[in-house]
Amino acid sequence: MGEAPGDTALGESDEGAVTTDAALLTTPPPEPVRKALGMRVIIAYKLLKAPLMFTLAALLTFAPHLTQEWVRELAVSLSAGGWLLSRIGRWLAAHGVDGLQGAKLLAWADGATTTLEAVLLIFDKPWGEWMVVMGVGAFVPLEVRSILRHPSWVKLAVLVINALIVTYLVRRRLQAARAHAAAVRPSTQVSET
Repeated sequence: MGEAPGDTALGESDEGAVTTDAALLTTPPPEPVRKALGMRVIIAYKLLKAPLMFTLAALLTFAPHLTQEWVRELAVSLSAGGWLLSRIGRWLAAHGVDGLQGAKLLAWADGATTTLEAVLLIFDKPWGEWMVVMGVGAFVPLEVRSILRHPSWVKLAVLVINALIVTYLVRRRLQAARAHAAAVRPSTQVSET
């Protein structure tokens, strides 16, 4: 059409390949990759836990009188835990609901963090998986210590679930790193020759 070299029409490349708006509009989007079962379970857990934490935070913030009995039970339960947990339990017993300002903030923060983790996992962000590993993994040693002092099936179940989550996500990240390294290695060898 009498265009100078380098001038291109919309949708046309310098090499002469033409793409039309119609072709772009009719090209089906790539098929979504279905998440692994383990990831779907972790995401579901996070999506169930977040509203529970927000509910707890709201109760502690807006209806502390409803949580008085729960605080007493929590104080007794924590007192049976390890050194740190027993100190927290004694503190709760002494201060009751009025002393739960920190718990309110912790519950709000946990709800927000859990929501963020779920969103990052839904959008396949690798650092979201590492966030979950660090958040869940930090409590595994405390859970082990609590079970050793006062065993219960609930504590054991929580420990097993959290250990499985950490193991699964670490394994996924390491496999992805190996796959990436293997994919990069051949291309660097070709460019070096």
